[in-house]
Amino acid sequence: MAAVFLLAFLIMLAVLHLAGCEESSNQIGGPFAISPDDEKIAMTIGPDWRHSRPYVLELNNGSSQLIPVQRANLTQGMAWRPGASPPELLVLTSSSEEPQRVVLIRVSDGVTSTVSSWDVPANLIMYDPVWNPSGKILAVTVGKISKGTVKGIYLGISYDNGKSFTITDIPGKSSVWTNNETLYLHNGNDILEVEVSNKMAKVRKTLVSAEGVWLVGALKGEIVYIQGNDIYQGGQLLYHLNQKIRMCRVDGSYLAFKVARGGDVVVLDDKGNVINKKSVGNDTTKLVALSSANKFVYLMKNEQSIERYSFVDDDEISTVFDVGILK
Repeated sequence: MAAVFLLAFLIMLAVLHLAGCEESSNQIGGPFAISPDDEKIAMTIGPDWRHSRPYVLELNNGSSQLIPVQRANLTQGMAWRPGASPPELLVLTSSSEEPQRVVLIRVSDGVTSTVSSWDVPANLIMYDPVWNPSGKILAVTVGKISKGTVKGIYLGISYDNGKSFTITDIPGKSSVWTNNETLYLHNGNDILEVEVSNKMAKVRKTLVSAEGVWLVGALKGEIVYIQGNDIYQGGQLLYHLNQKIRMCRVDGSYLAFKVARGGDVVVLDDKGNVINKKSVGNDTTKLVALSSANKFVYLMKNEQSIERYSFVDDDEISTVFDVGILK
């Protein structure tokens, strides 16, 4: 009998050990941000979201290099600054840190260095940074905090690379720029068109008001949003699908989305023509980025690898990074 109990105890220890190993393994996570030159993807890696940190995956001539981002752990958003040379990545650290910070990182010669770092006021929390096309104005989603609770979500604007912000009274989130002075905000069932000029922001109009509307990006200078199974560009129907759209990425002159059932990724041009359709697998494969310049679709599989394929050559899916190299 003692031998039976000993065997059971050893089995239990082995199971606990394996569970611990599984929990401590690294995983890839968002937010994801592809650089203007389409050669770098910012993402997070860690055993879980509480212990993740930002990395930059640099893709050169078929090889890849993983670069840790200094002075940043958890993140509420990342955005590459257009026109910066060497490339610059803005990181909003997590609100769980005291205080939250706005960190501007330079990526050069396989290393990152801090350009600037600024504290966010304690009564605010910032998400989802988005640069305008010139890289001179930064929009963020700002939550106003009262007694530990977010009481409202508003548009925040920085004209000095994140050193200071003007917190507007315009409600909304998920900013999308279509030119240097026009951005769009998602506010409940509305998409608002906002003019940002002379260091002021004001609502021009409500572009669309409909239940379930989803703001996704800009295609050739025109806003793109989804309503039900329809994709709209600049207020005009671009594409209709008979199934639910699960994910959508827009870059330059192309748009990609994943179909809810069947695991297909569809790539459209700015006229709504289907350029490519490929089966990529079930829900364990996520559509994370689209490269208009290099004509690649980027995927994350099982939170363990980054894969890609060409949507013009219709080649096979290849792995460009596997998180196992960090173990």
